[in-house]
Amino acid sequence: MARKRTSIYVPPRIKIADVSPMSFDDMVIRDKSGKAYYFKRLRYRDVPTLHQITTSPELLISASRDKQIREIFNLAKNDQHAFLPLIKNGAVPYIRYLDKIPYSGDLFDFDIMSQCLKHFNNLALKGEQRYTATQIQNFLSIVLRKVGRVTDLRKLPKVKKANTKGGYSALEVETELKVIAKVLRTGFLSFVKHIKAETMPDTHPLYNETIFNETAKKMGWSIKQKSDKKTGFRNSLILVNTKILSYATSPLSEDKLKYRLLANQASRCALYTFYMLTGMNPSVLAPIRFSDVEFKDINGGRYIFNGEKARAWYKQIDNSLGFSKKTKELIESWIDVSKLIYKNMDHQPTPDSPLIPNFNTQGEVLDYSMHGTNPSYINKTIESIVGFKVNSTRFRKTKSDILMRVTEDIFLVSQGLNNSIKVIQSTYSSGTKDQHNKNIKATTEAMFSVAKGQEISEAVQSAKLLNCDILSDYEYRERLKRNEIPPTTMTPSGIRCKGASAEKLSAELKKSDKMGTTLPKGEGNCTDFLYCYDCDSHVLVASENDIWLMLSFQFQIIEMKEITARNSKPKRRLFEIEILLAKTLSRMQEKAPDAFSKARNKIEEDGYHPLYQSRHSLKYFLGSKNA
Repeated sequence: MARKRTSIYVPPRIKIADVSPMSFDDMVIRDKSGKAYYFKRLRYRDVPTLHQITTSPELLISASRDKQIREIFNLAKNDQHAFLPLIKNGAVPYIRYLDKIPYSGDLFDFDIMSQCLKHFNNLALKGEQRYTATQIQNFLSIVLRKVGRVTDLRKLPKVKKANTKGGYSALEVETELKVIAKVLRTGFLSFVKHIKAETMPDTHPLYNETIFNETAKKMGWSIKQKSDKKTGFRNSLILVNTKILSYATSPLSEDKLKYRLLANQASRCALYTFYMLTGMNPSVLAPIRFSDVEFKDINGGRYIFNGEKARAWYKQIDNSLGFSKKTKELIESWIDVSKLIYKNMDHQPTPDSPLIPNFNTQGEVLDYSMHGTNPSYINKTIESIVGFKVNSTRFRKTKSDILMRVTEDIFLVSQGLNNSIKVIQSTYSSGTKDQHNKNIKATTEAMFSVAKGQEISEAVQSAKLLNCDILSDYEYRERLKRNEIPPTTMTPSGIRCKGASAEKLSAELKKSDKMGTTLPKGEGNCTDFLYCYDCDSHVLVASENDIWLMLSFQFQIIEMKEITARNSKPKRRLFEIEILLAKTLSRMQEKAPDAFSKARNKIEEDGYHPLYQSRHSLKYFLGSKNA
């Protein structure tokens, strides 16, 4: 007989409605680190910032899309970690684009989505907003998948993947790195001075009037743009609006809030100065603690942070190339300043306290790897002075570029950056971008000159001259110390020679044999100094003595044309040299105006260089055969 079935009691399931917050103020999503996004921003045209919503509510314009924003929030609230970057980077530019058209219909209309992606694809082709199309596509993708519109998703225009390698290039040493170094170093020392003296600067310490005016002229800023930027520098350290919520709820006094602005600006300046001087990664340098600062001498006046004493991040230390004694002293001076900042903010630093602190409006200490510290705020300040963007990535790439140019060794560069050889090889297998740019610039200038009717040889010489590396006397000596260039020999024309090629020396030997002279055994000197401008081994050093010699040589060349000759002087060559000398000296005057001025005074007061004291000295020096 079959066993009688027994019934199992199943409690009834109560259907619970999906309740959405009625107030837009409660529509907030956060990720695990605490980053938040407020959906009420999406309600208004052009997606204003929270600060704009709080301080200027009268300027807000409703976009009449509350229902659609609630629907997006319902999709996002159950997957906040995934949605947050998509809302911030994808939804915001997408909706701002719709407001700009303008458009007020369905946010996810297929034609509108296609039109938007095509628009940002076209911008990316021009090199503008290269990542925006991808970020918008990612946002649309997750929304369409969640609502079951996969077919529409597949029909949307394709977006080319952004080339991450081309994001930030290394700084050009002459025109960019030196300018930013001057701005950061001067700003750092000024911050240190004010903090020690307990004074508040009238203008942001990074501001440099001369560099700012040069940048304004180069960028073509209007009078209003210049005025607005200058006002920004004056107001950057002023507590402009104390009605902001974070200030209103702060336990700090107004004086402490003012000092907090100065302290945080000084810390950001110190952080970027150390990025520039060490080339270290943000993940290593931003969270550095007092206890991590123990230097290790690696010989030759180079130091690194002692990795054995570092804690959680010791495996990531990337300063194996090291930094100079001056950088070490700068970091040590910051230790004292940092402790003074802690004291003035009523904190007692411990070995585990951040070396480069950031204080929030609640008076809490954070390091610059934490959310809300905004180390990149200094980027906007710097860009307003120098006219180009700078960040830790560019400083690191600059360090690697210089290291590659100096060593020409992929293995050493990989060691210096703590990167794999494969990564370095993929970046530098064809040389550095800076060298390529110089070669392309020289080639383009030569082609342009030829197109205007200039002789090919003259165009090439001029392009080589205008794009060669002119060093100041100080740079030359410093690079000699670092073994970046070989020692050079002064030629009678004022050009330095870093060693003639084997082909040139062979030609010199043949010429000396024809003249009936013999060079001493083992001596490899080139005496054909009229052709130094065409030689790849030439180096221009803009020192007072070099310019003095070259000016003397120039005057002798000019006078040589007046001397009666019997077909023994290469007249055409002398005319060419005269033109090249004028261009060379013009470049030297631009590079080292002080040295050039002193050399001109020397000509006027002391006369020509001893080599050219006589009016006929060049004639006798060159000799009748090769003069």
